[in-house]
Amino acid sequence: MNKKIYNILTVFFIVVLVCSSTVLAIRFNDYKKGGNDYSEAEKLVKIETPVKAAESKKQSSEVAPAASIPDAASSEKETKSEPDEYSAALASMDFQSLSDINSDVFGWIYIPDTNISYPLVRGTDNSKYLNRTYKNTKSAVGSIFEDYRNKTDMSDFHTVIYGHKLNNGTMFSALTKYIKQDFFSAHPYFYINTKDGCYKYAVYSAYVGTWTDEGYTLDFSRDAGKETYINDMCAASQVSTNVVPDKNQNLVTLSTCTNREKSQRMLVHGVLVEFEPKK
Repeated sequence: MNKKIYNILTVFFIVVLVCSSTVLAIRFNDYKKGGNDYSEAEKLVKIETPVKAAESKKQSSEVAPAASIPDAASSEKETKSEPDEYSAALASMDFQSLSDINSDVFGWIYIPDTNISYPLVRGTDNSKYLNRTYKNTKSAVGSIFEDYRNKTDMSDFHTVIYGHKLNNGTMFSALTKYIKQDFFSAHPYFYINTKDGCYKYAVYSAYVGTWTDEGYTLDFSRDAGKETYINDMCAASQVSTNVVPDKNQNLVTLSTCTNREKSQRMLVHGVLVEFEPKK
């Protein structure tokens, strides 16, 4: 090989290596900064102590099977004599400190035995929090955010919540594991806490779709449309849940990328089965 060409190629590959390393370093620092923001959020709302206490109590008991999930009547906002331990713990959270930082913060989402434990925000569109943390600071980790067309009191028939799948396994990365039956069986519920109290949802469907999927539908003007949607989502599920919502129950969809194909999305659908009011 011509020495001049060799030298040019050597310089080229060095430049590529340096640039790649710089990009990785920037991304690493960005992830670290974002992670610090969310660690701070957990401390501010004092979530660690009550949730760990609930988890320690659960270690000696098995997760309730999907077949035992309450029916439609259980989705009403009623207080149970023996509320779910996670619901009771989360309902005691104080959001004032987070609201003081950013008024767009309206709640908290939690999935037991995963790293999904984050503030929930809603912006004026679905772009704002793609690259901003709950503190409204720029970061590639973004936020876990509700579709701007939904209500923050979780009263809509269908609410959609988005979050990134990151290479370090944080934010909504764990959602992609729901395509495995064993993971679903061990994580059949997720929780959303707001100023009103804690909402407990049972996962009724989980599958890989696309960003144009019917699963993101928000406009339901007729009961027939709700029933069709429920049937379609249950049929699309890649795991067996034995849970079929009723048209009168409230639904929530959690969404993230799969990082396999640009248009692919992981959708995890839940139905409200319990509400623990704020104390």
